[in-house]
Amino acid sequence: MPPQTGLQAELRRVVSPSMSAEAYANPGFAVLGTPALVGLFEEAGMRAIANAIAPNEGSVGTRISVSHVAPTPLGEEVLVRARLSQVEGRRLVFALDASDPIRQIATGEMERFIVDVSRFMTKAIERKA
Repeated sequence: MPPQTGLQAELRRVVSPSMSAEAYANPGFAVLGTPALVGLFEEAGMRAIANAIAPNEGSVGTRISVSHVAPTPLGEEVLVRARLSQVEGRRLVFALDASDPIRQIATGEMERFIVDVSRFMTKAIERKA
């Protein structure tokens, strides 16, 4: 059965040094880095549709827009949610939000496309050649 709107997933992670802005070349900011947050949003989106796509399929990100409005220090837990809000054929759009124990820290929207993994990788390898 193809993905349907309303599918969702959430992740909980404790912010570690490898997730910090410092780890992404922003010295002095021992807080959740936006690149790590984007990675968590992508993971949540993939988990949301994992049981709704064929075994030979996966999804690739094509667009993400995030407002990261509050810092989350190292050692605090962050809760990240992705909810499938639109399905147009192979195009999927997710509503995103994240919070820590004190407040909402981010919102956004992400677009992903369902692809045949083998075909996608064949094209990527051919491009390299």
